[in-house]
Amino acid sequence: MALRDGGFVEGAIRFPAGRVLAYSVVSSPHTLAPTTVFADDTISVVLPEAMTQLWADGDAVELEGIHSEVSILVEKDFQCLHKPAERDPDAFPNPLGTIGESTK
Repeated sequence: MALRDGGFVEGAIRFPAGRVLAYSVVSSPHTLAPTTVFADDTISVVLPEAMTQLWADGDAVELEGIHSEVSILVEKDFQCLHKPAERDPDAFPNPLGTIGESTK
């Protein structure tokens, strides 16, 4: 829920020879539609703040958009049900149950 609460999440993929592809998802009150930016080996997806809040607080699993012929899909990361010890505090509650419950 870092995106909803902090307005920003980021990560990176590290390749051999020290190459890095960084990525981020940003919630912004200054954009009206999902947009993408690629600069300095970083891909950024910028989402409207109101859209991000509705998505984070609602039942929708994904946000979709197209910007400059780039398809954008942002999906919620749900808490793991079969490995509760690996619980991610930033993951959304799993709609199939609570941590530690069986899904049978």
